[in-house]
Amino acid sequence: MLRRGTILGGIVVALTVAAVSAQEQPAPRQRGFGGPGNMRIPLAMLIVMPEVQTELALSDDQKQQVEQLSADLMQQARSTFANINFRDIMSLSEEERTKRFSELRTKAEETGKQADGKVEKLVDSKQLARLGQLRLQREGVGALSRPEVVKQLALSDEQQAKIKKIADESRGQGGFGRGGGRPGASQPDRQALIARAQEQRKKAMTDALAVLDDDQLLRWAEMTGKEFKFPQGFGLFGPGGRGGPGGPPNPGNQ
Repeated sequence: MLRRGTILGGIVVALTVAAVSAQEQPAPRQRGFGGPGNMRIPLAMLIVMPEVQTELALSDDQKQQVEQLSADLMQQARSTFANINFRDIMSLSEEERTKRFSELRTKAEETGKQADGKVEKLVDSKQLARLGQLRLQREGVGALSRPEVVKQLALSDEQQAKIKKIADESRGQGGFGRGGGRPGASQPDRQALIARAQEQRKKAMTDALAVLDDDQLLRWAEMTGKEFKFPQGFGLFGPGGRGGPGGPPNPGNQ
């Protein structure tokens, strides 16, 4: 029943990531899984998932509101991005290409903010808090670069630099052109890509958590809550994440 919402998430993720990845990492071989770490995943992209709805214990009425929200956002995404030709954009000069991708990112972020506001109105405080935890889990190492997370964890400049290096190196290890990322790729290729992305994601998060001190680790565990197992492949090319099942390691649930 929520197929449209799932498709919406795919559209917003694909367009946002394609735009930002091409803007910040122009060489195709350097493009990794996910966008820059400070891009926040819209709550609407999580709440449309049946597994997340079960985790939040949404009522039937809330599920109906989510379905309507997903339909509205789908229409908005179509009207905003339907006529964009990324091949044409890539043929522009570097200056023009950067400008266009900056505009697309701004539109995508605005769409995400509007969606977040609507989601916040249809859930209660407990559900919203858990949804925030799931978002941090899904964003993984990328969440550690967001200003509000940096502030909450009181990360030093040295720690931030180390985490950024880990995230950058992790993104550079993947690639859309390695078999499974190509349109029409075989099922084994896709499964291999997901497995590789999952391992890269786990390693990046483990390395990043090793940068934190004990107090920061405990705070991160509180911020992310109980580990949630995301469906296989969700967010494979999503912002700040690297796809594959499961969220990032949580030191409070090891």
